[in-house]
Amino acid sequence: MEGRQSQAERYCQHTGTKDGETDEQHSPKSCPLVSLTHPSIFCSVPSIGSTFWSRFYKVLDRNVSSLLDSPFTVPAKVANRERCQSARKFGSLRENGRYIMKSTFVRDPFSRLFSAYVDKLLAPNPTFWTTWGIPAMLLEGGLEAKDVTCGHAVTFQQFVRLVNNRLHREDPHVISVVRTCHPCEISYDVIGKMETFSEDLRYLTSVLNVTFDPRLSLATESKVDAILDSVESPFEWREDITKCISTQEMGRRIWRKLQIRGIISTFHDYPLADEDLSTVSSTVFSKAALEAAIKSTDKDQLVLQKRQAFMEAYRTLSMDDIHVFSQLFADDFEAFGYDKRPAAVFDRNLTFVDTHAFDVNTPWATS
Repeated sequence: MEGRQSQAERYCQHTGTKDGETDEQHSPKSCPLVSLTHPSIFCSVPSIGSTFWSRFYKVLDRNVSSLLDSPFTVPAKVANRERCQSARKFGSLRENGRYIMKSTFVRDPFSRLFSAYVDKLLAPNPTFWTTWGIPAMLLEGGLEAKDVTCGHAVTFQQFVRLVNNRLHREDPHVISVVRTCHPCEISYDVIGKMETFSEDLRYLTSVLNVTFDPRLSLATESKVDAILDSVESPFEWREDITKCISTQEMGRRIWRKLQIRGIISTFHDYPLADEDLSTVSSTVFSKAALEAAIKSTDKDQLVLQKRQAFMEAYRTLSMDDIHVFSQLFADDFEAFGYDKRPAAVFDRNLTFVDTHAFDVNTPWATS
């Protein structure tokens, strides 16, 4: 953890303590999560576990003792961010003379970009099909607005070009962590990473002098919650989704998202191909997904399929698109010690298996 703080300090010294764009009007409005019970703030960043952290801070703030309930007792829909203010205002916050512990979690920019595409565009989401998908398709040219009523067919390449063109300045789901959390103006006591989430969560709770009830299994609860969220939301949006795709494609997209995320093994094919999903409930679908996840016990396979999908997505990009993105997010790479040229993205000579991960109507190729 000290190494991460030192890395951020070196970045700030190198850049003259500037957090990317310093003009206040161009700086995104972040929403730190605050606990008064356990004096602390957390700079929450979209696409870096933000729903979990909203839940965590609700549980943290309502527990006076050091023993915490499960964050998953807080429904995702009510895990909203309260006391939303600019993170900069908390730089040296003290309350009644007590020091306020400051923390955040960060993520590799390439991984965060890929996750945003899978969760918001590959997965059935009519809101992001409209706000991201349609503009991304129109940006490529050759289409008129009147001809694009749904953005469900947007490719990863089209999405990345939209990010490079303007979303990196406008949308909190892809704006850099440096610009969101201002590590050169706020000295964070804890800088966790999504890549080492479990270990860093334990460290954060130790600093806060709290612990989870030992009877809890957060890993299992997290997997179950991911499945339920992935299923229930699209079923609620089914009427809008089916204006763009069939209910069968909706189901296949949900299943494929869970495979790409490493929750369901690719050896478990989509089980509802012969069902009329317009009459199937989210409960029935969730049960099938949960059963498949329980049977997906080969952890090496789950890691492999995540890596395969990641590499397959980045192979669709031109090197120019990759270099532009890398430069736009140079602050995050440097401030948090991430590799700006990972082999999985830059080395086109690496062994590559075309799994058809993003063709949801084709079985995942396992060899």
